[in-house]
Amino acid sequence: MSRPEQPEPFLRGCAFPAAPGVPYPRAKNDDRLPRDTWAMASIPVGVRFEFVGDATEVELAYETATDDLGYRGDGAGRAFTLWRGGRQVDAAPAVLGAGTARLRTGKDDATVGDGPAIVYLPEGMRPTVSTITAVGGSIEPAPAQPRWVAYGDSVAEGWVASGPSFAWPTVAGRGHGLDVVNMGYAGAARGEMASAEHVAATQCDVITISHGTNCWSRVPHTTEMI
Repeated sequence: MSRPEQPEPFLRGCAFPAAPGVPYPRAKNDDRLPRDTWAMASIPVGVRFEFVGDATEVELAYETATDDLGYRGDGAGRAFTLWRGGRQVDAAPAVLGAGTARLRTGKDDATVGDGPAIVYLPEGMRPTVSTITAVGGSIEPAPAQPRWVAYGDSVAEGWVASGPSFAWPTVAGRGHGLDVVNMGYAGAARGEMASAEHVAATQCDVITISHGTNCWSRVPHTTEMI
């Protein structure tokens, strides 16, 4: 599987190529990951689209794969949201299957701060965005920011957040101007060698490791066993 080409320049928070049935994976699907780790990595946590320009709205054409949000419930997101200048500007509910979402950018609102527009996904619905169309102006990809790889467990993934835009790596990245690649795998982050290799191989400027509750492993990981 490959991702749609048109939105690719706007894509942020995704460091791995598409996998079969998974457009925005957070790990390599052909590696030695335990099954539950890959299941978590197939959810597009922290994946977003960022742009600058004078468009007053954008329209996203998309298709979602499920309306079963799993253990995170509504915290996994049922809407596309657009942020700019540290605040949410607009939201558009997502539908199951093919749909379109139109979001105001805040460019015609003097109360909205400057900076790139950030579109967060309804992560739990596993969307694929096929096009992003500017309305009332033009858009271009936001400038690249320093990349932060945030490896961890459920807290890093956003287990207690009320929505995708409120997971702590997302909030911290937004506030500090970092391109967050969320490698938080709820209940499945154990520091396996495969995950360590993924972190080490990802080009980045900042790395955080914040797992602990799941300090055991399903795969051989000692020097003698490898």
